[in-house]
Amino acid sequence: MEPKIVGIINPVAGHRKTRQVWLEFTRELNKKGLFCSARETDSPGAAINLTRSAIKEGAEVIVVVGGDGTLSEVVNGFFEDGKLLNSAVKLAILPKGTGTDFYRGLRVSHKPADVADFIEKGETVKIDVGRHSYISIDGEECQRYFANIADLGYGGALIERINGLTKLLGGSAAYLLGLLYNLFKYKNVNLKFRLDDGDEQQGTFLAVIAANGRCFGGGMWIAPDAELADGLLDCVFVGDLSKIEVLGNIHRLYNGTIKEHPKAFTTHARKLEVWSEDHVLVEADGEFSGKLAVTFEIIPAQINLLNRAD
Repeated sequence: MEPKIVGIINPVAGHRKTRQVWLEFTRELNKKGLFCSARETDSPGAAINLTRSAIKEGAEVIVVVGGDGTLSEVVNGFFEDGKLLNSAVKLAILPKGTGTDFYRGLRVSHKPADVADFIEKGETVKIDVGRHSYISIDGEECQRYFANIADLGYGGALIERINGLTKLLGGSAAYLLGLLYNLFKYKNVNLKFRLDDGDEQQGTFLAVIAANGRCFGGGMWIAPDAELADGLLDCVFVGDLSKIEVLGNIHRLYNGTIKEHPKAFTTHARKLEVWSEDHVLVEADGEFSGKLAVTFEIIPAQINLLNRAD
């Protein structure tokens, strides 16, 4: 019996080329005797509800067609009231958007024919999912899942600033331009933090990153050693860098060596709590969340990913 396959499509992602990719994918799928239906998003947050509905209606494979933002919403749609809706559902990704960093970190083919092969073969790896609890700008306690990477400080301020710019310029260009512009507005922040149930620590930081995946910001390899199925977050702390030091180390963000800077370090944890008296912003999967205090957690072995990681 063939699986019930449902595509969640962001029609405006990738400069509106997602429909073209979807048609190519469905042709490849049909060649294998497999068929699928499509549901298009029409507003922010729509992919969450579309995914939940599809799973409740018996979908066995969810195919994300869009960028990191669409993927993040779909992952949130796998859950309801803090629980996974169906542990047997499989996830496939056709990356097409201004940001495809999660897929970039997988280092596997994104061709429609190859994604169709993944579905036909049915081989999966059960990946972890991140969750962060934070305060909205309006002061409400919120919780949201993330597939790839969440961060606070510089990254949160950057995402708040460039949200519209990514659609205009594309992911990599917008992030780089925003990074340089934001550099002259941003001040490093004093933070207190706790890893797992350890002691309270503190310091001054440019940014703190909680990574499930490896890459963010339109091609910045912030956590190149992160694994999607190890039950841990790669927590990257970028310390009190001056503006000149940031400019002199941008290349490290793109070649994966920022952790080698003497003012940066990476550690692993199941949970990272961060709070501050400063006004510090938070983002996840390239979407603005809110502000501190925040708790990042990893939830091991949640989603069956068909596009296998290395």
